[in-house]
Amino acid sequence: MFESVLGTPGTRILVVAAHADDEVLGVGGTIHRACTEWGAKVSFAIAADGRGTRNGAINLDQVREAALSACSRIGASEVIFGGLGMNPDRPLDPFEVSGFVTESLRKLSPNVVFAHFDGDINIEHTVLNQATTYSLARPEFAHTVTLALEYEVPSSTERNPRTCFTPSLWVNLPAASMQAKQEAFAAYIHEQEAEPCGRSAHGIRALAAYRGMQVGVEFCEAFHITRGIAT
Repeated sequence: MFESVLGTPGTRILVVAAHADDEVLGVGGTIHRACTEWGAKVSFAIAADGRGTRNGAINLDQVREAALSACSRIGASEVIFGGLGMNPDRPLDPFEVSGFVTESLRKLSPNVVFAHFDGDINIEHTVLNQATTYSLARPEFAHTVTLALEYEVPSSTERNPRTCFTPSLWVNLPAASMQAKQEAFAAYIHEQEAEPCGRSAHGIRALAAYRGMQVGVEFCEAFHITRGIAT
C-alpha cells in the first residue's frame, strides 16, 4: 500500500516536525526516495523553529537557512515555519501547535502525513504528535489523508525507557537516498553530537543499518502506521 500511494505522481506528503532537523533524522531517506523515484510532492511543517539549536545559540534566520538547505537536499518543495518556541522559558502551547498543524493540513491538502512518535522522551515531540492526531481526527481530513505514520528520531525515541517504538513499515533506502539523508543532516552543524550518539553520521548510519537488518536489506527507515485507508 505504501509504495502504491507514494508511487503515484502528484501524491502530496506532509512531514510534521517539532524542530528543524527532526524531519531529516526521521524521514530524510524516505522523502528523498519519494521525490526522486516516485514523483511525490513533499512539504515540511516545522513548528518550533524558534527554539534555536542544542549546540549554539544561532538565531532564527540561521535555523531556517539550515532547514531550507537540508530540506532542499532531500527534495522538499516547501517548508512552513511555525515560529513557535521563541520564549525558551515557556513550554509549547498545545493549542497553538494544533492550530499550526491544522492550518498546514488545510493549506497543503496532503494524502500522506508523517508525525512524531507519541512515546519520544522529548516532550515537544509528543505535543506535536498529539496535535497531529487531533487535527487528523477532524471530519474535513477523514478521507483526504489516506496514510498517516509516526517516525523515530534518534536521541529521543530510544531514550524513553517506558516506551518502545514498534515499526509496522520499513522503507528500503538505496545508496543515493542514504547519502542524501546524511548530507542533509550535515546542514545542521549545530545539532550534531559526537559519536556514537544518534545525532552523528555514525548514529544515523547505525540506526538505518539496524532497521535494514530487521527486513534483510542494507539500510531502512522504519515507521508505525496509525492510519491506512484504501480508496
